[in-house]
Amino acid sequence: MDPLNLPKDPLPLTRAGLLEAQIQVLRNIGAPVTSGLARSRLPVNIDEMPQAWVPYRNTRLFIQDMAHSQGVPDIGFFPEVSDFNILNEAYRRLILSAPTLKMALHRMIKASRLQNKAAILWLETRGDVVRSCVTFLWPHELGHAISETLTLELMRSVIRAYTGKSFVASRVLLQSRKADLLFDPERAYAGIPVLTGQPCGAIEFPRKWLSLSSGYADGQDHITFQETTTPTLSSTLEMCLQAYLSGGHPSIQLASDLVGCSSRTLQRKLMNEGSNYRLVVQQARFSAARKMLRDKDMPLSAISAALGYSELSAFYRAFAGWTGQTPAAYRSLCLSDRLV
Repeated sequence: MDPLNLPKDPLPLTRAGLLEAQIQVLRNIGAPVTSGLARSRLPVNIDEMPQAWVPYRNTRLFIQDMAHSQGVPDIGFFPEVSDFNILNEAYRRLILSAPTLKMALHRMIKASRLQNKAAILWLETRGDVVRSCVTFLWPHELGHAISETLTLELMRSVIRAYTGKSFVASRVLLQSRKADLLFDPERAYAGIPVLTGQPCGAIEFPRKWLSLSSGYADGQDHITFQETTTPTLSSTLEMCLQAYLSGGHPSIQLASDLVGCSSRTLQRKLMNEGSNYRLVVQQARFSAARKMLRDKDMPLSAISAALGYSELSAFYRAFAGWTGQTPAAYRSLCLSDRLV
């Protein structure tokens, strides 16, 4: 597999839930999480929406900021963070139910973009040794040390599910340079040989372990993952902005900060795709509204507030403009006919 041949996202995103364990650790030590989230341009209520997509760059900045300012540079090795249980249940079950470790790792690779669109995972076989590898779409010079070690810890958790908790890797490779690490890698990896400044991050282990099975196998040796279309800036920004709607209409300045360009450049890029910022925000609100309306127990007033409307009537008018129906009528139709 050549990770460089994969489609590149214009704005790599990651699931908000991947920050849940780190945020809990930081709160337990009294860290100023809310101000850190705001400083990193992340939604301050991010832990209330684990399935939301947020910019990978901003989550990386948040963790680096907190790790440095709070004196926890080895946060990727905290049990609460490195435990495979931090991933959502469906994703975890999909991987751990594979018949063999080889299939589990392949499932993790194929499903990784359902969790983090900035990380690229693959397997390499070199004689009797296998490497479970990771790299990132953002230039590594921007700093990925914590994200890299966290991803490698999740890989080790998957491997341990098949080999047993006594698993010891043959070797660990880090794309991060030793100068980028604020902790002793040899100590963090309990004496396992560690090479830094490598072309990618990787966990090495004996090839024969790929055939090991777990007690959770579902008997399926093949699962098809739905291929998605090549992402555009407008479609990616729409997914991202849904997490920011509760604060009101997301400003174009916020969006341009997330993308990493000026407001004028953002508008020009969207125009080249046949869109504009107003349409992107409208589509983000409509997409979020349809998801929330599937929850029959979520009050319409709560949905309106989550979409950033100051009045319920404004939500009703907007939704009627999108569908020609009231939100209540649309919800009833969806729940009865299972159209969404």
